[in-house]
Amino acid sequence: MTNLVRKPLILLACLALLAVFGSPSDPIQDLAGHWEGAIDLSGAKLVIDLDFAKQADGTWKGDISIPAQGGEDLPLANINVEGADVVFAIAGVAGDPTFKGKFSTDGAKIAGQFSQGDQTFPFELGRGEDPASQVKRMKYPCLCGLNAMSCKQAK
Repeated sequence: MTNLVRKPLILLACLALLAVFGSPSDPIQDLAGHWEGAIDLSGAKLVIDLDFAKQADGTWKGDISIPAQGGEDLPLANINVEGADVVFAIAGVAGDPTFKGKFSTDGAKIAGQFSQGDQTFPFELGRGEDPASQVKRMKYPCLCGLNAMSCKQAK
């Protein structure tokens, strides 16, 4: 076979393989890090912040803080990420409070439904700044008179 015939056949074979196997419809999303958002309680926003970390054994660990209710670093349970789907629950709280959501296509947000007892409310989370970075920034604030570049370097 000549090169002119062989190249189109190879290209056609690659396209056929792509059509059969395709690409994953839901890319793997990364839950790790700090998230901030709110549960919409019929118009009133209940502010929440969460932290997730993937353990060495592949399982997830996380906690949630709900400042308006005095809840700080409450442990999360049953954390599961499958494609774009995310599920987790607040451990040890009555009514089995559970979050079921989906990552946005860019992985920067999670939106879905929060349920507790027989009630369900929408929630939305966005990636937030890691609290350790916030403390560092507050510890070394930019001084008046420094140019913006120096201020960025101090962070």
